[in-house]
Amino acid sequence: MKTPKFLVAMTNVANIKLIENSSELLSLIDQCLELEAYALDTEFHREKSYYPKLALIQINYGTGVALVDPTAISLSPLQELFNSQQIAVMHACAQDLEVLQHYCNARPK
Repeated sequence: MKTPKFLVAMTNVANIKLIENSSELLSLIDQCLELEAYALDTEFHREKSYYPKLALIQINYGTGVALVDPTAISLSPLQELFNSQQIAVMHACAQDLEVLQHYCNARPK
């Protein structure tokens, strides 16, 4: 079976950037909306709280990885990406989807 080209691109990452403001997040979303797919993962703490506390969102957009700081910016712009037709590649994502729904009021389709 041949590996889809969007997965091949995701394995060749040398560019890592930290997203700490709204304009950087909007630019990242625009880049992802031009792709067939993007990869997504979250990091969170669940101890001693009713809802998990989101600590980091990692998005691979083919030519790089964006580390989104959810403590620094509003995540509501991610709704546009999550409601788009782009494929979100995730692994063992049940808890990630729960956290994204809580913090973004949306999750990837």
